[in-house]
Amino acid sequence: MSALNFYHQGHRAIILQDAACYDEDGVLLSLGPKHVVVSEANVVVTCTGMANAPQIMATIIRRGFRDIDDFADRGEAFFAEHWSDLQRTIDELGSGRLCAMVVGWSKRDRRPKSVHFTNREGEPSFIVDLAWLHHPKLRSGAKASLLRQIGEPTREEFDPVQHGIALMEVQRRQPSDGMDEGKSGRLLIGGHVMLITVDRHGITDRILKRWDDRVGETIEPGPLPATSAGIVVAMPAVNRRERRRQDALRRGAVA
Repeated sequence: MSALNFYHQGHRAIILQDAACYDEDGVLLSLGPKHVVVSEANVVVTCTGMANAPQIMATIIRRGFRDIDDFADRGEAFFAEHWSDLQRTIDELGSGRLCAMVVGWSKRDRRPKSVHFTNREGEPSFIVDLAWLHHPKLRSGAKASLLRQIGEPTREEFDPVQHGIALMEVQRRQPSDGMDEGKSGRLLIGGHVMLITVDRHGITDRILKRWDDRVGETIEPGPLPATSAGIVVAMPAVNRRERRRQDALRRGAVA
């Protein structure tokens, strides 16, 4: 259960992800970036699920697609045609679930464009231009108790340092809900908070915060830091029409 959070903010798109790779007991095997920049297509690929999923997705894009516009246009048909082979690879590698974000700057539309791909329901789901994604979702208790302290920043107001670190501190302390088979109740988000930014200037990444997690041990974050206890990321405020659209997307998007 990696953390994978995404916001499309018009002029830029941001991704926040952790660094933990773990075994079936939740013991850390390695800590490192979970994204791959495909320079040939000018996109970044980031995933949850299989440890080598970003490399697999990057290879597919590198070999078959020119850029994010091409992937958004033809990617769904490609995965529909080749889904059985990809699903077989996922099963052989021991991970039944895959959640991927592919993001790049659209030359055609002059803005960031994203593609969200998942097999949450056992079949491929392909969504272009997802507005935002929280994975894992904050449960109602934790979200409500912290919501009262800062209100609701909109999607455009979301700040990766002020709000993003706080969001991932909360996610880090939320036990897995069983979506990762055999890992229910374990803490699986760790290592660091990685910020990936996509805008008209290109793709950049930087680590916003490091945690003191150690390979060979389980993740034990302790109490929420004082600097994060008063800050939480609320779900973006949207109008009724946009909320209905987001609810429809989220049913197929949040892994």
